Amino acid sequence: MQKIKRVNAISFGKILGTIYGVLGLVLGLIVTAIITGNVFFTGNKNYATIFFGFGAIVLIPLVYGLAGFVFGALLGWLYNIAAKRVGGLEIEIGE
Repeated sequence: MQKIKRVNAISFGKILGTIYGVLGLVLGLIVTAIITGNVFFTGNKNYATIFFGFGAIVLIPLVYGLAGFVFGALLGWLYNIAAKRVGGLEIEIGE
């Protein structure tokens, strides 16, 4: 068994920010598809709605990615504090 005694909080934030950014992209695509479908099927030509629909592809991944980075860095920092007190996370590395 190996123990993870410490993590680099910024590195953990980057990883979590990337993962959340990708998830935000998927959500942004879904939101865009729903809004575009709504505009197409209802005939609603509200340009603010159309703009937000396509803006979701950019805005949602940015917000999710930033939130993932901030919370990832915070969680990495909290992990380091907890690992000092109770030990680290035990992992088994196979061949």
